[in-house]
Amino acid sequence: MYIVSFCNFKKLEGSESHAINIIKNSVNSQGVKALVHVRSKEYLDFSSDNVIYFGSKKDRVINSTLIQTIYYIVKYYSFFSKYFQKPKELFYFRLTMALPIVFLLYNFMGFLGTKKRVVVEHNGILELDGTVEKKRLFTKPILRFVQLWCSRFGESNRAVTSQIAEYIKGNVQADVFVLGNGYDSTAFCEYTKPILSQVSQNPFVITFVGNLVKWQGVDTLIHAAALLKDRKILVKIIGDGAERNHLEALVDELYLQDAVQFLGRLDKPGIIDVFHNSNVLCAPFSAGRNSKVGNSALKIREYLATGLPIVCSDIPYDLKMDEKAELFIPDNRELLAEVLLRVKVDYQTYFESSDKNLHFAKEFLSWSAIAEKLIKELHEVENQFE
Repeated sequence: MYIVSFCNFKKLEGSESHAINIIKNSVNSQGVKALVHVRSKEYLDFSSDNVIYFGSKKDRVINSTLIQTIYYIVKYYSFFSKYFQKPKELFYFRLTMALPIVFLLYNFMGFLGTKKRVVVEHNGILELDGTVEKKRLFTKPILRFVQLWCSRFGESNRAVTSQIAEYIKGNVQADVFVLGNGYDSTAFCEYTKPILSQVSQNPFVITFVGNLVKWQGVDTLIHAAALLKDRKILVKIIGDGAERNHLEALVDELYLQDAVQFLGRLDKPGIIDVFHNSNVLCAPFSAGRNSKVGNSALKIREYLATGLPIVCSDIPYDLKMDEKAELFIPDNRELLAEVLLRVKVDYQTYFESSDKNLHFAKEFLSWSAIAEKLIKELHEVENQFE
């Protein structure tokens, strides 16, 4: 069994880091190896005899789309040919725009018309992913075609949310199982939830972690902070992204310079240190894209692992967040402010009731737990070929 990942960025973030964490927690399982395309091994923080690397620092720097496509066809053919000729091996791929090239090579190597020993991971819906659209190389119909064609190509698919699974099954006949993402429990190995007497409420610290893009809803949090300006609150925003300049301008416009801090990108120890000094963690996701795609965000898993109170927007989750957090209607700043104030006023109750989240995350949401469930699902797919 081979887990294949195409990691081409200098910093592994979002679904890139998800893929690497799956590999880190899977390659020690019996019969599991990984094929990792990465521009440089130095971008990864682990090594294993069961991980085979391919790629170079020259990858993804060719200006011509046509030449780059030809380059990858040649590169992938030379690399994958020796693996695709093993007819009994199962391949697990994370969906990327490179996957159609790899699948065409798979067919070319003698598997055309046969049952494909392939499982595809879907972390989103391509046609709704604004970060892909900004490349201006693909239109929505093409993105849609790529995802649905890849969904039908193999034997099965893994969707990280029920909404993604419904999108696939609603458009093509394909087998899909749902398995969400996890969180890096090793980063939390020395984390202990502070006791209530250690948690200062002056100011009352509200923390957000994530990429600063529109669908994260950070502008709603900032507007809610304006409504709570006289309540001695402090909003800490960890992360960076396309919306940062707009959000900083919004803070200036609302005269919230003393109530909102932009901390930029932090490493895991830095994030955990901020968690230690926070009162509540906020995930103010917007509606729209999130309502259609669902949510399997890393931040929610990490929030749960802190055992701190959580306030998040009421969008589709597979984790029954209504039992684990205080919810508010997405994009409604007044309701968000109201919920945050309610948590602040009765903080001891919310603080103590959040202990269950910490234990839930440790048992069910670590990457090792997710990887174990994934390998079990992949073995079941393998058994269908026996």
